Amino acid sequence: YEQALKYHKEALQTRRAIPNLSLNYLARSYKNIGNDYANLNQNDKALEYRIKALDIYEKILHRGHPELASAYQDVGNTYRLTEIYSEALNYYLAAEKIWTRQLPQNYFQLAKCRYAIATIYWEQSFGKNKEQCEKALEYYTLALQCYEKKPKTYGKEIMECNGMIGELYLKLGRKEDAVQYLEKKDHPVFGISKKNKGEQ
Repeated sequence: YEQALKYHKEALQTRRAIPNLSLNYLARSYKNIGNDYANLNQNDKALEYRIKALDIYEKILHRGHPELASAYQDVGNTYRLTEIYSEALNYYLAAEKIWTRQLPQNYFQLAKCRYAIATIYWEQSFGKNKEQCEKALEYYTLALQCYEKKPKTYGKEIMECNGMIGELYLKLGRKEDAVQYLEKKDHPVFGISKKNKGEQ
């Protein structure tokens, strides 16, 4: 990633020197550098460059452009990693609004965004706040519905959603509902699996 960062910074300098260069190329450079810093776990620098990219995209793209949604999601990811959850949620919700307009071609992007929103609600309380649990449950369920459009492709993601939904139902005291989802995940923690129930 350090080599990629060096390359992308050199590309940025080259692009800055080109007269009348389309702002889209600068935004792409900022986004690439932000991604490199994110991969190096340098979240402050990642946020700096991702916001620079977003600022340009907001000026040159229409409000429903998928590249704008991706930029919102990048910024949201960085805020979540730094545990600034309120900011992360704002950017994720902005991305979700755009991805919703891009169906059916972007179900996977919408699913990832909704999973991230659910995770924000979960990480803010880790099951100690009923309202947060209910919002997390809502968004994990919405993410699951998107992933289930292509079950053969997103089997891992479907399993993760089922597990989180099951655990949230347990936190909310709804054990029967929890069992239905934990069975689907073959959840080892709670000992609820087809094998344990005698199904071979």
